[in-house]
Amino acid sequence: MTARYIKIAIVTLFIFAGSFHASAQEFQENKNPVAVLVQLKSEKRRIDALIQSKRMNELERFRKEAYQCMMATVADFRDHFSVRPVYFYIDTNFDAVQQRKFDGILLDSSLMPATDINIKPDDYFLIANYGIAQWQTNKRKWDTTKAEFWGGKPNGKALNINDPKMRQVAYITTIDYDFFNFQKQNKKNPYKFRSKKYNIGYEPCAAEFNRRLEKHYKSR
Repeated sequence: MTARYIKIAIVTLFIFAGSFHASAQEFQENKNPVAVLVQLKSEKRRIDALIQSKRMNELERFRKEAYQCMMATVADFRDHFSVRPVYFYIDTNFDAVQQRKFDGILLDSSLMPATDINIKPDDYFLIANYGIAQWQTNKRKWDTTKAEFWGGKPNGKALNINDPKMRQVAYITTIDYDFFNFQKQNKKNPYKFRSKKYNIGYEPCAAEFNRRLEKHYKSR
């Protein structure tokens, strides 16, 4: 019981210190995105390293957990993002996406090649990738972005939202509310994954992204 109270106290201190809280940089893009592309992590480098070191038993577990993390991301966007068409792609195909070669690259929520792609050569879209939170300051402006923040500098991981050239236009971080609910911590959540061994994880944030994107363009 004492350990639980200590855990709550530590997290509470982080919150009031501005280190662990919901945080978002507001959208300031003038262009209306026609779609959102979600980048999925293949973890190719880490898998290749395990193969080269012949750690086959560990490789099997790592591949399984990387896949589970990927599917949690897909499920979250499939069920909680509706304001724009959403497609997925594996990070190893990033160069093809930058060249707008979408056929056979963009995937649907079944991770099959998407057949309903309607992105024209000059269309504007957003790329979302979950990872280390990036932070823009007034001294670091993209040419299409005026940065605004909630809560200051983000810590940990976030959903980073980028323009077609992979320049950040927003970020969304979320509190892991289950962290405070000890009964829920061990319950399976299809929209969330956290490895107990590896630095692999995903926290649901598609619904918040959906809400902010819808609110931004309704207010214009």
